[in-house]
Amino acid sequence: MVQHVFIVPGLDGKPAAQPYLLNIWRDDQTITWKINMPGIGWNNNGPNGPNAAIVLSAQNSPPWEGSTPAPVGMMPIGLDTRLYTAAGPGANNGEQNVMFNYDMYVVDADGHEMRVNSHLTEDVAEVIDPEIGNQPQP
Repeated sequence: MVQHVFIVPGLDGKPAAQPYLLNIWRDDQTITWKINMPGIGWNNNGPNGPNAAIVLSAQNSPPWEGSTPAPVGMMPIGLDTRLYTAAGPGANNGEQNVMFNYDMYVVDADGHEMRVNSHLTEDVAEVIDPEIGNQPQP
């Protein structure tokens, strides 16, 4: 089973990750990111260049050993709303959950660049960085 992250309007109307935390397991190591927000696309002029709108942190410990998130298909004309996919780092054979932080870079139709790295919950304005959890495997 594929794990999905969607870019959706947050409570403030700005792009937010939903869910901000996803767990990958031995039998579902594929992650897919999709934009589900009108007027928003992946930022191909961001700090990491084209086709690098999703970036796993270099500070992750242990480091990410999965594939680099990459877009599926050819670059479109207009806003880039292609799916991004990555393969997970493999089974976690340790005893502790391992978390991997990442950032997503998007742009609106007017060219305003944004980094999506937090999600506001419905109950309280609590900033939470998006993470990928790799649960210990039996």
